[in-house]
Amino acid sequence: MDSYFGAMLNSMIHVMMYSYYALALFKIPCPWKRFLTQAQLGQFTSVVIYSIVCIAMWGEKRGWKEVTCIAIQVGEMTSLFVLFARFYKKSYSKKSKKSEDECSKAMGAISTSATEGLKSAAKSASKVM
Repeated sequence: MDSYFGAMLNSMIHVMMYSYYALALFKIPCPWKRFLTQAQLGQFTSVVIYSIVCIAMWGEKRGWKEVTCIAIQVGEMTSLFVLFARFYKKSYSKKSKKSEDECSKAMGAISTSATEGLKSAAKSASKVM
């Protein structure tokens, strides 16, 4: 289970992320947008705690390779936690009252461009027939 814990959490988070992107693409308000960032912060924290517990449970069986891998993972999770915490604070603090975030704007632009392209293709096809 040691090697699968972080991957399992990451997979669950990515299912939520891609669901959010799909909703944003179709301009459907996402009820769990804020929760998604909280879940990511929880993921990073859980992986760090789990890694430290695993090192403690291994006892004398741990070697320098295992400790190095755990140290790298803890460093990565810590840096991601800091980055996502800054994003969370910036996005959801009371001072920041944006109606749309940058991702929603970009997804809206993509959706609009795709719709216009389909309309143009339909007009061209009807002229040919």
